[in-house]
Amino acid sequence: MINLNQLQQILNTSEKLNEFAAHYNWDDGFEVPVWIINNPQCDRGTALMMYWRAEPQYFCKYATCDDIPNSGWQISHYDFIREVEEKYINGFYKFQEILFNPRYDMSSGMEGYDWTQEDNEIPQHRKIPAEMFEPSIQDANWEKAGKPIKPIKKIDYDNLFKPIDERIKQLEDELFDENSD
Repeated sequence: MINLNQLQQILNTSEKLNEFAAHYNWDDGFEVPVWIINNPQCDRGTALMMYWRAEPQYFCKYATCDDIPNSGWQISHYDFIREVEEKYINGFYKFQEILFNPRYDMSSGMEGYDWTQEDNEIPQHRKIPAEMFEPSIQDANWEKAGKPIKPIKKIDYDNLFKPIDERIKQLEDELFDENSD
């Protein structure tokens, strides 16, 4: 079980929260993604990344939550998607420094993946809001060049698939090292 209070102490900046979110394995539980999107440190780019990783196109085949078959995980994901949409559109996410482009994802080694093309063959009864298709930060160079700007931080692929407890320990050690300087 993840200690969210401990995570809050370790992931105390938007950048750290984004890095953790980019590497989080959703199979380790849904509690952490919900915590991330409700965290006051969550940047618009992080929220948008989490949104697309929850596969909103798949859930657009349901007009309302009542249309979802009786499956706890599907209802949780649908609610998660709707919550991010509402918060994103209504300005809940105050930090706007992290670039995430759902049409050209460079996070976690995605190498330009286009999330907006996933599950397009599924009939949709609810549309994804237009704002969710746009980059989290407008970047004229990105759009003009048709390619991404280099990620702010090089991704540590060796640690990408470590179990979450090991990753938390690593972040704690980094935090301790920062505070001891």
